[in-house]
Amino acid sequence: MLGLGSLVLAALSQPCTITVSGLPVPARAHHHLELDGGHVRLDGGALELRLEVEEVVVRLVGPRYTGGLRVRLADCVDGRVLTLQARARPATLRWRNPPADLVVRCVEDCVQGLLDAWTLADALPPIAVGHGRAVTLELRAPGYAPQRERITLQPGDNELPIALRRRP
Repeated sequence: MLGLGSLVLAALSQPCTITVSGLPVPARAHHHLELDGGHVRLDGGALELRLEVEEVVVRLVGPRYTGGLRVRLADCVDGRVLTLQARARPATLRWRNPPADLVVRCVEDCVQGLLDAWTLADALPPIAVGHGRAVTLELRAPGYAPQRERITLQPGDNELPIALRRRP
């Protein structure tokens, strides 16, 4: 479920409302809006601020989503509602205690950027997963039995434990 957060800027006598869309409700607690060096929590209520400059950039900051919106005084007329669209960060995979020369490939429900070719685990590029995606990975390393893992990749950093069994 996607939630909306809002920020109300009072530009002179004209209020300007900014809504945040595309940010899942569970992510709200870990994200905030930044403007002019300060930050505003996304607690669901409206916040009124004075826009005392010609323009300001409002940024969504957090571990899984990002976004930005340039707001000008001229945008804050006639009760306009401006939308800051949250964008999911690409998933990055970090391995907890990986064996040397660990390689990985996606074998089921693969996404672009996580193809079916073997890749060194520490050389995987960031992967676009939207709001999250379950995939099945096959893991191999010299001296260890191959293993398949079903994991859910989230936007942003993903720390994945490795529990490969040594070959006898």
